[in-house]
Amino acid sequence: MSVGNNIKTIRTNHGLSQEQFSEKIYCSTQTVSKLERNIISPNITTIKMISHKFGVPINEIISDSYEENIFEKIYFVSKEMLSQGSIPTIDSVSKNTSFSKKLLKQKFKTDQELLLFLIKSFDMKIQSKLLNYIHNQNEIIQIFINKYLPILMQNESFLKPLYHNISTRVIIINYLKEVYSKNLLMKFPNCSTLEINIKLNIIIELIISIFTYNSRLHYKEVTALFNDITKDLN
Repeated sequence: MSVGNNIKTIRTNHGLSQEQFSEKIYCSTQTVSKLERNIISPNITTIKMISHKFGVPINEIISDSYEENIFEKIYFVSKEMLSQGSIPTIDSVSKNTSFSKKLLKQKFKTDQELLLFLIKSFDMKIQSKLLNYIHNQNEIIQIFINKYLPILMQNESFLKPLYHNISTRVIIINYLKEVYSKNLLMKFPNCSTLEINIKLNIIIELIISIFTYNSRLHYKEVTALFNDITKDLN
């Protein structure tokens, strides 16, 4: 993304017209129009003014990935809030960043959409690796227990508040069922939907049981129990 596109994104994210934006950075509307269309390049004074007025670091203004940086910052701040036991909302993320509520509502219509973004962003980092570990449908439960759960436990401070809260737990459960059912059925087309869903339900119950109790004390005990109970179901 060009500098001009970044400037336009900053302006529209704050719900400003070119005229309103020009007044804030002390230049003409025509200049803003030319900047956004990359007809002219901003000088360092203009870049510093935009940075100061809108709380955007200079390196992000001239970056090729400003829009991506917005989502990265939202994800990072939200993880920090969860690690402190607070469920992120559009309002609370706005208070902990330079992003206005208006900007955040352009990205997420509701608090649920924000939470789904966090869940999906975390899961996408490990989903493809996990699915690559599974070579046949008989390994599904075992691979989840041995490969997926340890990763979840490493992120306990971030995930535990999500599982403790009933509303966010429902969002996670629905996401896991929808995404993993679809992906596993694509990977193993000869496997029935019922079989996949039964195995996913077992895995999800295991995750919930760990994160809604004293997870450190129960992790080995619970996984050993599930390994024993499900050894004939794999």
